[in-house]
Amino acid sequence: MAQGELARSPIFIHSGRAQSDGLRHVKDPSEQTALSAESDHIDARIKQLRRKIDDLGYEIDAYKNRTAAAMGGGLFLLLLAAGALYDIATGNASIQFALGIGRDQFYMLAAALAASSIALIATGIVRERKRDRAREEKLDEFERELADMIERRNATTT
Repeated sequence: MAQGELARSPIFIHSGRAQSDGLRHVKDPSEQTALSAESDHIDARIKQLRRKIDDLGYEIDAYKNRTAAAMGGGLFLLLLAAGALYDIATGNASIQFALGIGRDQFYMLAAALAASSIALIATGIVRERKRDRAREEKLDEFERELADMIERRNATTT
């Protein structure tokens, strides 16, 4: 295969242009300076976007983690309350003796566990409903812009 045929083969076509070696040759120094300045601007914007994505992603993850902790804690307390109610319904007093509390105190403990679990689950539901969707959309926008900037940088360097 001759040099010209190789340049037109699908392997060596980049961005719709046939290139013999895959590299862009800049002969004009002013064009090279302009490309360098644009490349520096793109690199700076990429670094800025990565910092913004890290910060915003951390804030969103922290909010979601607190919401998940409320829901998980509520579920755990609900299971404890259900176990206590089962012991009350079956008349099993072994837990009461192990804890060293009387029947009335055990009833209060079961009620407190149930009320706490309901409060935590409700808190988790409210937090999930009122989360900042605009912040999540902004994060998506930053991620799309970062992908575009990386694509532009790759296009200017090749």
